Amino acid sequence: MSATPDPERQACVPVALNASGLNQSAQLPYGLLVPNIRAAMEGFLDFLGFVNQQLNTRGIQRLESMLMPANFSSIVGEFMSSNRFAGRRSASSPAGWVS
Repeated sequence: MSATPDPERQACVPVALNASGLNQSAQLPYGLLVPNIRAAMEGFLDFLGFVNQQLNTRGIQRLESMLMPANFSSIVGEFMSSNRFAGRRSASSPAGWVS
């Protein structure tokens, strides 16, 4: 007999990004490319999964459940703008992005 899966624990593992939902012909500013956006989104999902799994091991609710929506949105925005996932920075481009 198998144990019933814990829905909270299951929710700590993010659903994989469906890349077919990305507009491949999107005109993005500052030299960004669709793969930059995809990498940032996948990076955030990995980050969120890691944090939520760690919180779950301590019996703490998921990050997106404990924060007010505006605070969670701010974390998403800050993560997306980090140069580690969205692209490399350059002092010569308007917002610092290069492809």
